[in-house]
Amino acid sequence: MRKINVALRMSSHPIFRELVDFPPEGVEYKIPKGVTTRGEEGLAKHMKRIAWKALASIKPPVMTIDATGADLIHSCHGMLIGNDSPWVVDVEHAPSLANYNIRGLINDGYRKAIVKTLLAKSCMNILAWTEAAKSSIESYYGKDAAEKTEVVYPAIRELDFKRPENAGVRFLVSSRFFIEKGGLQALEVFSRLRKKYDVEMMVLSKVPAEIKSKYSDGITYVEKHFAEEGRWEHMLQEYYTKSDIFMHLTFSDTFGFVFLEAMACGLPIISTDMFSVPEIVEDGKNGFCVPAGFSSLGPMHMVKYHRDLGNEKEFYRKIAQLDEKFISSVYEKAALLVEDTSLRKRMGDAGKEMASSGKFSIKARNKKLREIYESCL
Repeated sequence: MRKINVALRMSSHPIFRELVDFPPEGVEYKIPKGVTTRGEEGLAKHMKRIAWKALASIKPPVMTIDATGADLIHSCHGMLIGNDSPWVVDVEHAPSLANYNIRGLINDGYRKAIVKTLLAKSCMNILAWTEAAKSSIESYYGKDAAEKTEVVYPAIRELDFKRPENAGVRFLVSSRFFIEKGGLQALEVFSRLRKKYDVEMMVLSKVPAEIKSKYSDGITYVEKHFAEEGRWEHMLQEYYTKSDIFMHLTFSDTFGFVFLEAMACGLPIISTDMFSVPEIVEDGKNGFCVPAGFSSLGPMHMVKYHRDLGNEKEFYRKIAQLDEKFISSVYEKAALLVEDTSLRKRMGDAGKEMASSGKFSIKARNKKLREIYESCL
């Protein structure tokens, strides 16, 4: 097997930690310096991001990197590459190729500039994280770009944590953005369950004080950052493995690494039918997908609610309405899992298998990536 040297244009997203720590066989990643804010903190990082956003508002962001000695460039998380040497780019959602400049994508000239870069001879492949992501690429950039796209599901390492026995049933909510990830709905559902069942909830997120004061019975709030070295595994062992059901009622996710974390820890999941979630949480297999009723995306996965369009207030207003039909649907699925221990175990085991040996496993991802890298060369 030939050795392949890949210059990896990194991103801070945790899926790329899983790529660097567990590369495909025979692949060696080299991370060029100065092409990401990964690991940086403070004012310098903030200023770089402001400058990059300003640039992206004028023209599609394209980066040229030092690929000396590399056979191929792999650009992470939708960053377009200007090198003439072979490169691939992985994409969570089509607008990431424009640094989520939604106003720019409305402009034909701006969008065509992205298409021209994607269809360049040096761009060997577009790696969509999901089928939904691939569909969004066709929506924004056309069939030619979609034909250049292959789906490579993100992966998570196999975890072997022992799960303690809980006296009751513990729900877990974990997200960086509490409101748009359906945290308010999760609290409302839990408060109703609490009136009938012996249940607890752990919330790993920054939650507004007025919400915490309203929803307090049986709930423990933890506002900690677990991205530091060695803290990620601690978070999983301390909170995920000591929970029984993972609830992530998102209205804005285009992937959600928290799903893979929950699956790797053997938790059944309750979520929505947002974007790619049904590909991750297969309804009735490793959890339940409840129709969200509305989301931040419109037809063909194109962005509908977004701060750049001035619709963010409307989006949050709709979330805060606590639609009774949605709450009742989630309650029904949650109560079913609370009452049925065997169903929780069956769904948790199914998710764990998907993460350890199925489509979200390191083995499956590496096999696909190795084949793509070889075909590019």
